[in-house]
Amino acid sequence: MTFKSEIESCIEQIKELENILQTVYKGLDALKQRLREIEASQLSEQPAVPMVKETGEKVFFSHVSLEDKIIKTMYADLKKSMSLNDRFRFQKDLFENNADLMNKTLDDLNNMSSLQETLDYLNSHFTWDWKNESVKVLKGMLEKRFT
Repeated sequence: MTFKSEIESCIEQIKELENILQTVYKGLDALKQRLREIEASQLSEQPAVPMVKETGEKVFFSHVSLEDKIIKTMYADLKKSMSLNDRFRFQKDLFENNADLMNKTLDDLNNMSSLQETLDYLNSHFTWDWKNESVKVLKGMLEKRFT
């Protein structure tokens, strides 16, 4: 097998994996929609549960959806949540083909605790056009991580 055919084989395997990932993401979207429907029907039936603080004051906690928990888990580590295509696209479009800079930035973003903090960080370190498609995709991932 020649080097060129090995590369072509690897590219085909990557494409197959990305197709599988797309299928998984579509299934997750359908699952999230179904969970929203179930949650909506259950929320109308369940009152908020009070919790009494030591002072005797009642505090009501809002309902946290399973969808929110799944999304937070999926996007807890930005490196793991992005597809191979996104990694290559971000590295090329946003980080001038500098993998080390991209990985350091993603590590920094993973350690931040709010969307505003991440956007401030990105604005202070990069001069990206926020209308750029790659920037929009990254911002969407950040929004999902913090909502």
